[in-house]
Amino acid sequence: MNSNDILTIVTVFKKNPGWEEEYVYRLKQGIERHLSIPFRFVCISDVELECDTLPLEINNEINRWALWYKMQCWKPEFGLTGRTMFIDLDTLIIDDFSDIINQIKGQQFLMSNDPWRGNISCSALMYWEGDHSDLWNMFASEPMSHWVERFQEAPNRKDIGVQQAFVAAHKKHKLIQDVIKNPRRTDRIRKGPHTGKAAMLYCSGNRKPWNPLMLKHPDVKKYWLGIDDDS
Repeated sequence: MNSNDILTIVTVFKKNPGWEEEYVYRLKQGIERHLSIPFRFVCISDVELECDTLPLEINNEINRWALWYKMQCWKPEFGLTGRTMFIDLDTLIIDDFSDIINQIKGQQFLMSNDPWRGNISCSALMYWEGDHSDLWNMFASEPMSHWVERFQEAPNRKDIGVQQAFVAAHKKHKLIQDVIKNPRRTDRIRKGPHTGKAAMLYCSGNRKPWNPLMLKHPDVKKYWLGIDDDS
């Protein structure tokens, strides 16, 4: 099988207080439990991990640089130009998503809709095929202050949204939910256990699965901690 035919799943992890290597392994294990097609798992990180690791460039120009680390997915030297899916580290994998992979094959660039704000391009889940290093090259062509002013801190701007707004503004794309047969195959974590047909649950902000307040949530217990109360 050609290496470009094998799906690469990539995430980003920056070691910080409250951010542990364990979270990378829990995402990887969730994918391994549920994905029934061959894949390669890669993490872009500033620490060596027990999985394929690409070096995360640390830039201290501004305190909020961490919000932009995801842009490094398109560094040309990383060669992530085959069939590639990006999954945020705080995503719960709760079912086989091979159907999603099969249905989006052949698409050049996909983003997710925003599960909280509706039909807004979101980078929690992305898919691409081919070379999109133009994103990194454009990003690296200006100082961080330029992009922060435009996409992060400028008042009354419709394109506020940090790196996902940058990607949406500079890359022609579709939404995954507009391509797959059942857009409800992705969802957000809710107050109670998931009862729908989703294969992935987004957990952003205070809803991250490692937040102590979330550890008793039934979906976090079952799919992230591996504790099945029904067993």
